[in-house]
Amino acid sequence: MPLDRGNSIIQAADYSPTYSGNFIASLSAAARQCRAHGYRTVWVLPAKAHAYPWFRSLVEDFGGSVYALPDRGTLAGDTMALRRIAMRENAAIIHTHFSSSDISAWFTKVLCTLESRNVQVFWHVHSAFTDISAMRRSKDFIKLGVLGRLCHVVPVSTALGEAVAARGCPRDRIHVIDNGIDIQHATAKQTSREEMRKAWAVPSGSLVMLGFGWTPIRKGVDTMLEALATLLREGRNLTLVLAGTEQLQKFIDDWPDRDCLARVRVIPPAEFVGDLFGASDIFLSPSRAEGWCYGVAEAMANEVPAIAGDIPPLNWARGADGVYFCTAGDSEALAASIRQVSDLSPVVRAITGELAKNFVACRYSVECWGSKIWDLYEQVLRPVQSSMLPASSK
Repeated sequence: MPLDRGNSIIQAADYSPTYSGNFIASLSAAARQCRAHGYRTVWVLPAKAHAYPWFRSLVEDFGGSVYALPDRGTLAGDTMALRRIAMRENAAIIHTHFSSSDISAWFTKVLCTLESRNVQVFWHVHSAFTDISAMRRSKDFIKLGVLGRLCHVVPVSTALGEAVAARGCPRDRIHVIDNGIDIQHATAKQTSREEMRKAWAVPSGSLVMLGFGWTPIRKGVDTMLEALATLLREGRNLTLVLAGTEQLQKFIDDWPDRDCLARVRVIPPAEFVGDLFGASDIFLSPSRAEGWCYGVAEAMANEVPAIAGDIPPLNWARGADGVYFCTAGDSEALAASIRQVSDLSPVVRAITGELAKNFVACRYSVECWGSKIWDLYEQVLRPVQSSMLPASSK
């Protein structure tokens, strides 16, 4: 007997910042594709996310059912809750993001199979593997190499796909789909360049460098600060604006070179990143590890030159106009790249900026991402649909 197939897609994500970002825009694009093909989207997001404007807009735009798993729930409790959601919503797919629901989704699939319900599970892998300890690798092998045989694993870059395979995941279960960005939202501006620079107390004539420092060492904040100090000693008029949370602020407070900090501004995350890029002259992303890097794509969309760490997950931007690479962790190399970009003529900046925006818009929009996600869903669901046809119609 074939297993029953559902008509909804569960998006279960451990995502609850105050801003929607490209991630929510991407889920929205996927939801539009699913709706166009007759599938409802069910949202499973942390309870605190339900109070944010972006979440309310998400539900208003797409409807569907909304759930939250218990905070600090147990594996057994989360599994039973997710199973109830899957059965109640007649789920065809459970798509998890940011790992907290990965294992409970796997157990939910097993339980649903025992009840003659076919539920496909997708694990989306967004972040680089930075823990290389033997214990971590053993856990990854059990998850990806053993449990992963019943799931579909979706890394956000080719390099991350190779890392997933190296940790034991069967290659026929790996489906690489590069991230996408919301071009319209990423370039929307609520505040003028002059007002933003005034709010940041940018000295007259200063070149503004923007960086994101959610996880300071991984994002290369130390490299940015060392490069800034070097260039300030040369007499260059620079200001470094870093967006992040309390973790970044503590890192800056503990930074030993106090002289360069007079030219550092720490700001909170912004819903409209176009305001940040609109007031900046260069974007710095000398990361040691990335899954894909939204920031570089956002800089390109805003026609702002980006200097990035020379790491495999950023191979998608290699050769693109407006992106300059330096050795990750090397402040002298970063300083050299900053000098190079600072000295570009306005004409060159304008031409490369337009080419960079077109590059991202054509290849890495959320609309492209949503279409690729649906194509993958359809590829996985098609065999199930075919198996349910009467023998005479096959």
